[in-house]
Amino acid sequence: AGQVIQQSPTAGQRVPVNSSVDLWVEAESRPVPQVVNLPVKKATQLLIDNELQVGNIDEKLVEGKADGTVLEQSIPGKQLVEPGTRINLVVAQRGLRVPNLVNNSRAGASRVLSRAGLKLGNTSTRASRNKAGSVLEQSPAAGTLIRPGSQVSVVLAGQCRVPNVRGMTLSAASAAISKADLVARKRNVGNNDITKVYVQQPSANSNVNCGTVVFLDMGNYVVQ
Repeated sequence: AGQVIQQSPTAGQRVPVNSSVDLWVEAESRPVPQVVNLPVKKATQLLIDNELQVGNIDEKLVEGKADGTVLEQSIPGKQLVEPGTRINLVVAQRGLRVPNLVNNSRAGASRVLSRAGLKLGNTSTRASRNKAGSVLEQSPAAGTLIRPGSQVSVVLAGQCRVPNVRGMTLSAASAAISKADLVARKRNVGNNDITKVYVQQPSANSNVNCGTVVFLDMGNYVVQ
């Protein structure tokens, strides 16, 4: 440090008397130690020992590395820097891969997560033709790296509610039933008011598997 490494004008050049000569001198510097793959505690001490400062320490979820292992440093090892330069570090945080829960039951999904070191989070339902109670979606998605003990939310297949179509025409009743993701089928026709639904089965407001057939009896009739 302090040694002249450049001058202007250069040596041997003729200039007027009393001209200024600019000098560049070697600044005091330190080589940055290589701290990647070291435990963060050891890495920070090594930086301090070399008269450098530890900057930000960010975590990154990874597999196969112990917690706190240095993954990255903002200035590579062996590079010369001024004393007191801040070196930012990225350290490992052990992550777990989210297992695939789709088509599992709620209880089955909970068991799978427990074995993986995770927990079942919020559950909601959505009408679906899949098996009632089976997992339709999950968040985070399968394969995502998350912290141990984190929660995974699921959407479960729910049933469809049968609409009340009594008194409707066959076309209107069929449209309402189709909108509810059910299937309308005319079954019997009575003697009176044959253009209107008199009986429906399953009954209105009951919960059934989506895609279930709803039988429609038209008009009044007598069951023998």
